[in-house]
Amino acid sequence: MTPQELKNSILQLAIQGKLVEQRPEEGAATRPKSNCEFWNAKFRRNVCRDAEHEKAWAADGWNLIVVWECALRTEREREKTFAFILRHLAEWDMQP
Repeated sequence: MTPQELKNSILQLAIQGKLVEQRPEEGAATRPKSNCEFWNAKFRRNVCRDAEHEKAWAADGWNLIVVWECALRTEREREKTFAFILRHLAEWDMQP
């Protein structure tokens, strides 16, 4: 198995936290009341950075699923998240 074949057979799972990340489905994260300009810029940079990383991983052949920390808080949320992951794994051709 070549390094590329190995990489194509592995799932990259990214767990994102809510404090400094922004989950697209939920809109903006809670923002601190002080130093707003700093935090707004930081949130924007984080969103851009994460998008660049996801593009780079995909371009390099990685299979990626992003899981948000808040999707793992309750048993029901974890079950929904793991079902989502399993559905997507079934759709991917992860064979070398």
